[in-house]
Amino acid sequence: MRVLQQNAERYYTYTMVRTLDEVLVEDAKQNFARYKQEGVLIGCAFEDDAWKLTDEVDSYRLDFSKIQGPYRFVIENKLELSAEDFVFAVKVYCMMLLGMRDLDYIRVMLISLRKVLRGLTMQDRPEAVLGTLRDAYLLPQREFWSLLQTENEIVCRIQQWMERYKPKAEIAQQQRELSPMTSYFRFSEVMERFWTHAGKQDKLDYFPLWFWWHISIVLPMRPTEVVLTPRDCIQRNENGTFQLTIRKDKLKGGQELHGYQIDTDYERHTYTIPPEIGQGIVWYIQNTESYAENQNHLLFRHPKRDSYKYDDLHKLLRRFYEVVVPNYFDVVEAGKNEIADNEICRIQLGDTRHIAMISLILQGSNPTVCRDLAGHRNVDISAHYYSNISELVDSVTYELARKKKGKQKVEAHIPQVRPLYGMQYAEIAGGRCYSPAFSKDGSVDDCIASWADGRQMGDCVNCRYFRSTDRSFTLIDLKQEHKEALDEQFQYIQKMIQWVRGNRIPLEVLDREMQKLNGQITAYTQLLEQEEQNGTQEEI
Repeated sequence: MRVLQQNAERYYTYTMVRTLDEVLVEDAKQNFARYKQEGVLIGCAFEDDAWKLTDEVDSYRLDFSKIQGPYRFVIENKLELSAEDFVFAVKVYCMMLLGMRDLDYIRVMLISLRKVLRGLTMQDRPEAVLGTLRDAYLLPQREFWSLLQTENEIVCRIQQWMERYKPKAEIAQQQRELSPMTSYFRFSEVMERFWTHAGKQDKLDYFPLWFWWHISIVLPMRPTEVVLTPRDCIQRNENGTFQLTIRKDKLKGGQELHGYQIDTDYERHTYTIPPEIGQGIVWYIQNTESYAENQNHLLFRHPKRDSYKYDDLHKLLRRFYEVVVPNYFDVVEAGKNEIADNEICRIQLGDTRHIAMISLILQGSNPTVCRDLAGHRNVDISAHYYSNISELVDSVTYELARKKKGKQKVEAHIPQVRPLYGMQYAEIAGGRCYSPAFSKDGSVDDCIASWADGRQMGDCVNCRYFRSTDRSFTLIDLKQEHKEALDEQFQYIQKMIQWVRGNRIPLEVLDREMQKLNGQITAYTQLLEQEEQNGTQEEI
């Protein structure tokens, strides 16, 4: 495997290591001493049965006795290694990963080794044991076994299996499963109505959740990044504009060196925010000065202790669904695409980052911009967010219609796509043309643009500016055609992303396709709005 070699200036190189030798052991012990001095390893020695580590965000415990104790028989009788030597190799492997991976990855690695040893207690076929494990448990340990110098048949078979092993999908690239899109709009509605009438104590208690929703639904932020927002995050310029400073993980998905400290693993970014959010942050800071300050000087403060972590935010979301949400909607389990007007599904903290990405795309941002804002390793991951866009457009229109019917004034905080052209039209065969150019003076500029989208000149029925007046042509049929065209354009753009990465086409071509995509989204949105006004079965 590749092992980091770091110097005092934090520059580093990779060295290939294949076997456990004296040099590697000495490097592991030196790294242990260095990380202990830096405060990553706390109150422990290399020889201890357990290590305690921290990255200033969370604390972790690596308990090696859970390997040496319960699985001594398997290690000594089936792998033909002493339990002490096996655990020693595991410790060295941990030190090889330290700096390359986050601490939770190393914790999962120990769990994955225990799963293999547990499987070998019941059978002698390691291929069968490894074949039952998910990538999440195979990836962390796949380079450990090559360190063991033994002729044992089972170990050799594990080494051979790992050499042939190809992950089904990198963990970081697996796509998040979202709740029905309407649930996010309704959550926004609940949050706004609750906040309008909440008292001071409720606002103090639920402020972290209010902040998470309003910020991460616009800026693609991971929940941990939200929790790590610095206390001195808000500033006001001379012109009265509020500036918010947040932390972004600069290591996620990359190959940078982990320092396990907030200042080294996260970088600060500043954005302009609306006055009402800025005022809300200032109010919270002023009213929590009496709370215990945490050592990392973070925005959120807990009323009963000197730390506020991801788990606290997760519990707060769960309490919000138990205490507040039922006052407005019936909470139902996710699993169906459509929910009733009085229902809402539970959402997860990480969902808002996905919604923010989709929102950026709807506003015309190409995957390269999305990658930079979200901190992705490449544009391929950003492209994953192109799914669910047509569902989001459906939900935007549906929720707007529902609120109009109920005469509610609350607005969702997800940017809404609006039509780009007005209501002036020209009568044509079979319907009306709402092209601004054609309806004004007969110009076919919009027709040529639609032709460039891959259609034929004169194919008015499938043009985004066409509305049929044929009584036999229903709106729902036209809606389906536009939705299919929209989905096809998404797929085409994902292919173009690959071509851009391979330098087969310039980025400007991708930008032009994004503009066409926005035009199709606009046309589809108009159809949905018209459908909500007229009813899905009403003919035009």
